[in-house]
Amino acid sequence: MAVAAGATSAQGKRRFRAAPSGLSLVRALVRPACRVAFAGLMSFCFSNLAVALQASGCTAANLVKLTVFLTDMDNLARYREARNRFFNLVTPPAAPAVTLVEVSKLYGPDFLIEIEAIAAA
Repeated sequence: MAVAAGATSAQGKRRFRAAPSGLSLVRALVRPACRVAFAGLMSFCFSNLAVALQASGCTAANLVKLTVFLTDMDNLARYREARNRFFNLVTPPAAPAVTLVEVSKLYGPDFLIEIEAIAAA
């Protein structure tokens, strides 16, 4: 899966990834037609996050902090299901600190979620 090019800076063992909408900052650009589509969108977001982490030599186990912005808390359960599947890909399961907030809107009307991730290598 292709990931947008971005700049990487390393400071000690912390890695921050940035790109047009973020490499570790994953923005979902497709407005789903129904709630089932949001679940698929979450899988896509976490797949992109895995690619970004891998590009930095990391996995979900390296995540130390996620900040999540949802535009609709009705999607919280679907987000959590996808997040838990993603965290369980590594042993022991990843357990980063997570901050999740509902926002009225993101960059544009089609942005439904923003995930900002910090990993320590």
